[in-house]
Amino acid sequence: AKAVPAFQEELDGFLRDYFARIHPEGSPMPDYVLVAGTRPYDLMVRNGVPGDRLALCGAVRYNDLREETRPLRGGQEKKVILVLTSQAREESYDLVEAVSQAAPLLADEFAFQFKCHYHCRLEDRLQALFAPLGSRVTWKVLDAEGPLHDYLRAADGVLAGGTTAALEALAMGHHPVIYTPPSLLVLSPLVDFPGVAERASDPERLAEAIRRAVGKEPPARQDALEKLFYRLDGRPDARVLELQKAKGLL
Repeated sequence: AKAVPAFQEELDGFLRDYFARIHPEGSPMPDYVLVAGTRPYDLMVRNGVPGDRLALCGAVRYNDLREETRPLRGGQEKKVILVLTSQAREESYDLVEAVSQAAPLLADEFAFQFKCHYHCRLEDRLQALFAPLGSRVTWKVLDAEGPLHDYLRAADGVLAGGTTAALEALAMGHHPVIYTPPSLLVLSPLVDFPGVAERASDPERLAEAIRRAVGKEPPARQDALEKLFYRLDGRPDARVLELQKAKGLL
């Protein structure tokens, strides 16, 4: 019988537990690991995974994602801040509460739009936090299952919790802000990448971080995109197919 090579795709190349996930104790190694970016590739090699078993293909999950620029738009009464919450309820509660406390400091400059994770709806919590602030604070809740990329293109800035949507915001030209309160484990996938996100640990600093981030390009953006995605060229799936054909699987 002909041996068939086994492939494993490393979808979430930004996570930290690379080696344990692809090679838990006692489990067989796949013949090839399809890697999303240069960071997991380098980490796997350093942890003993043979380089000839790794294929740097890019992130198939983000096959349709393209790198974009996000120039600051003029003529708006208020700039739009898109707040992206995660499926972690406690973290999301902390984030939107911090925004509600920072919003009055920013009310003349910014409007806030919230896209909640579809597994963690926060409409009632947002209503309770923002309704008492009155009409001076402009805010709305977007469809949790709506078009994320359209929301990102329409926004002037992004504040993100522990969600992979922060990666898409970075690729699409935003300088994301991440909230890093000392009382919670920070779940943002950008936390390990210096120079790509503004950080704030309390509502006052959050207001300052939003002002700094809007309209600015992160200094380490290009390096981070290569580490995370390898190439945003629409060809990760094609590279996977080419490898499978070269190894006789297709």
